[in-house]
Amino acid sequence: MVAVQSTSSFAAPAFLAPFAQFLPFGVAPDAAAIEEREAKAQELVASRAQAAQEFVAQQHATQKSLATLESERKQAWVVASLSAQRDQKLMALEQSYKQQKMALEQERARTVAGLEQTALALGAQAEQARMAAELQSKVTGMQMPTPGLNTKAVAEQKERSADFVAKRAEQALERLTAQYEAQKQLITLEAQRAIDLATSQLTAQRKQGVMALDQRLQQQTASMDEQKFMATSQLRSVAQAAHKGGE
Repeated sequence: MVAVQSTSSFAAPAFLAPFAQFLPFGVAPDAAAIEEREAKAQELVASRAQAAQEFVAQQHATQKSLATLESERKQAWVVASLSAQRDQKLMALEQSYKQQKMALEQERARTVAGLEQTALALGAQAEQARMAAELQSKVTGMQMPTPGLNTKAVAEQKERSADFVAKRAEQALERLTAQYEAQKQLITLEAQRAIDLATSQLTAQRKQGVMALDQRLQQQTASMDEQKFMATSQLRSVAQAAHKGGE
């Protein structure tokens, strides 16, 4: 509480300037008038303090909202950027997989076509050998031995070769697909880890910023409460001094 030597020497502080008209600076009025003026001044002090606190609280809420929105916007941008990078990698990986898969299918088709051509050539040779043996048997009247190569054997050999080619192609495709799925999963996991890390860091920064704003609001509120207390104490001191001066 600030000591007051006399009502005539009292100088109202800046916080009390609008209320000086209510204080008995000149000739001391009666006790009722002093109390009335003090009550009005105290009421205005309380009103002004409340308005100041409401303004600070509103300003704090606005700053807090803007900081949160900016942090969320930054977080959304980071997540979108990392997601786009992930999608680009996955797209490139998928294109590479499709190209390699197509290459395997083309190789299989070429191999099967080669087997078909070989089988046709061998089948033609076998048929020619059979017809030549039959012709020679008719000419000589002697039973000629059946050629070792015949169309049935050629067809069976072609089927075995085709099965082998198909199994080999399927195994190659399985290895390629397994490799593709593993790389796809790795890219997805790495991207998710990066997103989670960035989100965690930005969330921590946002919380720290909000805490700093809350702490500043508490400090401002405490400072205004202290100013209000000092103002009301000074008003009470002036009123008490006025009472004593009127006695």
